[in-house]
Amino acid sequence: MDSRVDPITLAEKVFAILSNGSFSATYKYALLLALIDLCIEKVAIAQLPRDAVTITTHEIAERVVDLYWPQCVPWKNAEVLRQYNSRDRNAAIVSVVAGFRKAVGFGISAVNEARRVEPMLYRKLLKDVERTLIKDPIPRLQYFGGKEERFLYEYAWSKEAIPHLAELDNILTLRPGVAEGLIGLNAVLRPIIQHGWLREVRRINGLEDAELEMFFFSRERESLEKVRLPLLQLQAERCFFCEAKVADQPQVDHFLPWARFPTNLVENLVVAHADCNGSKSDFLASGRHVINWTARAKTHQGVLEKIGTDYGLGSDGPRIVKVAAVIYGQLPDASLLWDGKKKFEPLDRDKVLKLFHAA
Repeated sequence: MDSRVDPITLAEKVFAILSNGSFSATYKYALLLALIDLCIEKVAIAQLPRDAVTITTHEIAERVVDLYWPQCVPWKNAEVLRQYNSRDRNAAIVSVVAGFRKAVGFGISAVNEARRVEPMLYRKLLKDVERTLIKDPIPRLQYFGGKEERFLYEYAWSKEAIPHLAELDNILTLRPGVAEGLIGLNAVLRPIIQHGWLREVRRINGLEDAELEMFFFSRERESLEKVRLPLLQLQAERCFFCEAKVADQPQVDHFLPWARFPTNLVENLVVAHADCNGSKSDFLASGRHVINWTARAKTHQGVLEKIGTDYGLGSDGPRIVKVAAVIYGQLPDASLLWDGKKKFEPLDRDKVLKLFHAA
């Protein structure tokens, strides 16, 4: 990929990374924030041209330690919050940062002070963090949709054969337009990344603190369980996406993801297997799903209107289809559409828009 990455394409792909549920720890959030901060520093402080930004893994490690530092103290006088999908252990970076904090004393609240007090321990900490970043997060961050697409940066090692730190070409070369795009999108991306990070920590630790967030913003504020049965009957007891018979407890899903357009109008609701719903996440669905969705809205308009009225969700098929056409129409050319579990297809904008116009 030799062309510049435009900001819209960059934002869409970062959004795809954040929607990808295959990460087992919170590293993707820390790595993305580190990249944004370092781009700002490189351009503002080092006064580098925005298309000539390179970042070392050592610099990323320093920034990642800074980000995890305030989180690696006991939560409510109990223990450090887990940031890894396991009840038996924590994420490696969280563990080593928490270990260093314990060694220097939790009374030292500033990382710079801890670095001054225990310089040798700090250098060891950085090497441990850098090794972890090189082994997993850096190579995996750009891996989604079943393949790696290096749209943010290039690096010189392979995940299968990682050299020793002393022998490593530890430079990340940002793609043309990436530094400029990350800087320009900072005000938009930062709260989204922080929100996702916080949500993941709450989920992993089962914190009730998530209730406030649920109250303000969640799609679950309005229960959708009440329409699961009538929608499932409309779908002939089959998953909307894979079309297989539903055996276990299915889930009500937003065809247009809530993160893209928050509406519970009944036409936007479909019933799907839990794993299909989880795989789709906040991705937009591919053309074949659009065909089925628009056909359902047209063919079963009367039934959907009755469901929407009976259960108080409302109904407006023409409106939601037009909204979908606008959302799909503004996608950049390089976007990927979700087609099935771990299966994506590239956007064919003209083809997809014709589906909406036909509806």
